[in-house]
Amino acid sequence: MDRPLVTDAETAATERLLADPRMTELIAARRRFFIYAWSAFLTAAVLFFGTAAFFPHVLSIKISDGISLGLIGGIGYVALIFVLTVQYSRRSRAWDALILGLRHTAGYDEPSTPAGGAR
Repeated sequence: MDRPLVTDAETAATERLLADPRMTELIAARRRFFIYAWSAFLTAAVLFFGTAAFFPHVLSIKISDGISLGLIGGIGYVALIFVLTVQYSRRSRAWDALILGLRHTAGYDEPSTPAGGAR
């Protein structure tokens, strides 16, 4: 076990990656998306489940025959999660392209496929 946990070559590759403007762009883009997505998700969850827990009578208000505010809220909540998932999927394709370029820059030239298996 004389091998160090991180070799000088790995440290140099990491430093090259962190200095690359594409890495900064990747980190910033992912951070922006996740702040937005988590904020939207958490706000919707707190509003919907908070209303269900503390004001259930509001969700039982009938809008028309067989349709209540709870049904509309539940469908809206699921739709929000679906939209966030689609947005993540689309953005991750661009992030995968950046990651492949960064892997090449760092010297990891072995074939790699992005998430989803498509090139």
